[in-house]
Amino acid sequence: MRRLGALAAGVGLAVAIAGCGVIGQATPGTAAAPHPAAVVASPAAGDTPFRPVAVAFWDARHGIVGGTGPQGTGMVALTDDGGRIWGSLLLGAGAITELDVAGTQDAWAAVTCPQGAAAGSCRSGLLHSGDGGLSWMLISRLPLAALSFGDPVNGWSLPVGAVVADLPTFLSVTSDGGNSWRSVGSPCRLVHQEPQALSFVAARTGWIACTAAVATGQQSKAILSSADGGSSWETMAVATPAASGHPPAAASPGAGGLSLAGSVGGLSMRADGSGWLWTGGPSLLATKDQGRKWTAVKLPGEIISAWSLGAGNGVVLTRDAKSSAAVLSSTADAGKAWVELIRWPPPAAS
Repeated sequence: MRRLGALAAGVGLAVAIAGCGVIGQATPGTAAAPHPAAVVASPAAGDTPFRPVAVAFWDARHGIVGGTGPQGTGMVALTDDGGRIWGSLLLGAGAITELDVAGTQDAWAAVTCPQGAAAGSCRSGLLHSGDGGLSWMLISRLPLAALSFGDPVNGWSLPVGAVVADLPTFLSVTSDGGNSWRSVGSPCRLVHQEPQALSFVAARTGWIACTAAVATGQQSKAILSSADGGSSWETMAVATPAASGHPPAAASPGAGGLSLAGSVGGLSMRADGSGWLWTGGPSLLATKDQGRKWTAVKLPGEIISAWSLGAGNGVVLTRDAKSSAAVLSSTADAGKAWVELIRWPPPAAS
């Protein structure tokens, strides 16, 4: 195991199975920010409560899950065997709300401090790791959501609050790994729609899910793609109410398989044009043709987060309806069958 094994050699990692954990004290990494701040990473015991909310994979073997640990602190779990064996780290920062990875070892985590956190005890903003999640730096204090990096330096995001219905939104773009951001206009063309989810697979290649406010359990949606870094966008699929006045093909609920039902939760695309879109409902939709046509994928539980690995492969983080445990499962056949990799029991009620 490349990452966990290397850490074990350096700081005495005890290999953990089924989420028990753990990674020893991590050494702070480096970042390009003018004044980066190290985030202390410390071992998490096997019974440390963990509420994961996001998953991302560099490749089929190396992945990361992030969320909330004790007292609202950030926590990550790392794997380098495809998700069966994990090591866990507690981060000296707020709860992780978003994750993304790029290249072979770069990772970003958006964190939010819990309400009532003492001044100086928590750092909201954007964290970066350049060593596969073993050490982290605070590189920005901007509150960000829907992170998506096409490579280790070029990324996109939405400001926190932008994913709230009916608020005017804009996109944020970085070309220095997340240290600084600039605003760009929304590419969403339909009335009342704004960006809700992003997935960039290269500096110039990406997709955006545009949505409107949810009404009577339905939400108009559009999938747009760009091949020139956001200079221009092509509409790939649209689902809008027939009363909106759009052409019949686009106005039909579920046109192209993109359903009006449920609100968009996230988007995970691949360079070959395949990918997943998940919504409240819950449902998972898959595409093989750049997002033009979407088909439903059977899920093993209520979806929390997902990561497509292409060619019918990927992982989903779901919630078990009976136990409320967070369950990570993988598929190699486009969701026809799921293999449970690990489950994290819900934290005990306080």
